[in-house]
Amino acid sequence: MGVSYIQDNSLIVFVKVEDNHKLNGYHRKNIGSNHMAFTVKNNATVDVIRESLKQKGVVELYGEKYPYAGGKDHDAFYFEDPDRIKLEIVTEHII
Repeated sequence: MGVSYIQDNSLIVFVKVEDNHKLNGYHRKNIGSNHMAFTVKNNATVDVIRESLKQKGVVELYGEKYPYAGGKDHDAFYFEDPDRIKLEIVTEHII
């Protein structure tokens, strides 16, 4: 459950933490930052970045739903950084 705020080219999403969270290390479902999104010009750029990062061994999130893991008409690639922070590459027309 959460709330999203969009203004101009910025998007902030607040998500309620799970009741069973543990405070011993970062996890995107605990208190703190859930994820960061970066915009690119078009869907082809999302595809190129996805393939490049997958070749480097990043952990893809929601791969079975790519490219619409964020919903219909939301072309995005989600993955984790080494600290397990969720990152998103999304076409700029979405935000």
